[in-house]
Amino acid sequence: TPKTSSELLIKGELFQDVELIIDSDGLKNSLRNKKDGQTFFGVSNQKDYKGCYYNDYILQFPNMANSYNPNYTGRLFDISYSKKTNDYQLYMINNSMYLYYIIEQSFYFEKEKEYMLLLGKVFIIVVQRERENKEKYLTIRIEFDNSDECDEYEFSERETPITIGRQNANICIDNSSISKKHAIIDYSKHLRKFYFVDNQSTNGSIYIIKEDDTLKIKGDMKFKLNENMFHIMEIP
Repeated sequence: TPKTSSELLIKGELFQDVELIIDSDGLKNSLRNKKDGQTFFGVSNQKDYKGCYYNDYILQFPNMANSYNPNYTGRLFDISYSKKTNDYQLYMINNSMYLYYIIEQSFYFEKEKEYMLLLGKVFIIVVQRERENKEKYLTIRIEFDNSDECDEYEFSERETPITIGRQNANICIDNSSISKKHAIIDYSKHLRKFYFVDNQSTNGSIYIIKEDDTLKIKGDMKFKLNENMFHIMEIP
């Protein structure tokens, strides 16, 4: 079975100035100590009927005490290693919070599902689909605060690149938080996927990871859990 030679180094405000290392077995010096390739981050120090912790690492959030329920896992998200694909993935477990991935590199739309992006202060909903002739296409919905109205667009793989910005773009968004040339959505013929690139915009672009969402970890990635920043780096 192939194993990755890389590890993940995690730093963040919730880790009390401690750098965490995750490898193909899981978090080093974890509370569960299962060596099953999974690392559960949560707010509970509860144990199961065998006396094993539910979480590998307990995040210290203010005003979030353990539940009185002895079966309360308190799990928020999981970072797991896949032997099949030889990589790491982040999986959001809890529906009471969102993870915010700050897009600084190319972001690929991996599945035919709904992706929620925040560009500046504007939400856009992106869905990648496939027609009967195998042609890929996107539906994009722009949602505005305090309004029931939205703008909808549809683009096929042949109509890329798709520019998004405040002026002279395929998708024009009249909002001061949007840069003139905020972002581009392009298509990779080799991977048969659409991907998003932020044009070093002033207010940035964020992918909101909801409950049951997954995201492949690669390179150098920054996230926010509520207002708490953390940083995942892949190291040899």
